[in-house]
Amino acid sequence: MTKLYVGNLSYSTTEDSLKTHFESFGKIKECHLITFRGYSKGFAFVEYENTDDAKKAISSNGVEFDGRKLRVEFVKEKTEEKREPRAPRAYREQRPQREQRPQGEENRARGYRPHRRAPRRYQHDEKRVESDTEIFVRNLGMEVNDEQLKKMFEAFNVVSAHVATFKYRGKTESKGFGFVEVKSKEDQKAAIEKLNNTKQGEKEIALAPAFKPIEKKKEEKTPEDLSDVSVFVRSLSYDVQESDLKTLFEGFDIVSARIASYRFNGKVISKGFAFVELKTPEQQKAAIEKLNGKTLLNKPVVLTKAYKQKQTNKA
Repeated sequence: MTKLYVGNLSYSTTEDSLKTHFESFGKIKECHLITFRGYSKGFAFVEYENTDDAKKAISSNGVEFDGRKLRVEFVKEKTEEKREPRAPRAYREQRPQREQRPQGEENRARGYRPHRRAPRRYQHDEKRVESDTEIFVRNLGMEVNDEQLKKMFEAFNVVSAHVATFKYRGKTESKGFGFVEVKSKEDQKAAIEKLNNTKQGEKEIALAPAFKPIEKKKEEKTPEDLSDVSVFVRSLSYDVQESDLKTLFEGFDIVSARIASYRFNGKVISKGFAFVELKTPEQQKAAIEKLNGKTLLNKPVVLTKAYKQKQTNKA
């Protein structure tokens, strides 16, 4: 066996740094860091030229690398299942041929379904463009939190800073990267030029403009499509709860308040915007004038009129 699975990698670990580490045990045939949309998934495969070197590399199991303890083990080779011997060809040719699936309308009537493409959000060719104000920061020390990250960028008109985290055995652990939003493209450019490849604490951080999905072409909307009572609230901190939103709108007659969210790994995660419905057009206008630009959980929010929701006719 010459192929190893390497898990529990820091999300800041690169394929080159991993290869450099494992080359110390012998000649590597292949080193492949598994990624998704340019970001590490936290594990890799390393294959050696011979078994002896692979056995030496197993000693890296439990060794700390980029702030995380490596999990290293052999990849088990697939064993072929025992198959029943096939019948002689002459006998196989005598068996009745499998009935062909019907086509067209008859096909659908019998319950067959045509092949469908995966939903667009899961197709690999979706293009993305760089953000003008957000910065992707990787190779952060595991001890760095939101406040410390924000302090690193205090000279560049920082709006918000967020370290990506995950839960492990009840504790919140850093993923080793984060996102910083600054006020302008000029601030973004200056921060990257000044701080990229600089040492912050024990680690040398790497900076690049963060990506954002290309906005899909939307139907043209007119002023008549705007709601008289609903408010669209964006630029929310991802930590904002509905109770925080209601506190912001205290003094107004709230009919409903809803933060847009999605599910990921069983967790409900905010999309960073919300909708608040008020009782009257006058309250909507007053709320936008009074609350637009107010700070909520250390982040200024933006308020505008929401668009009306399309009504669907049910038979």
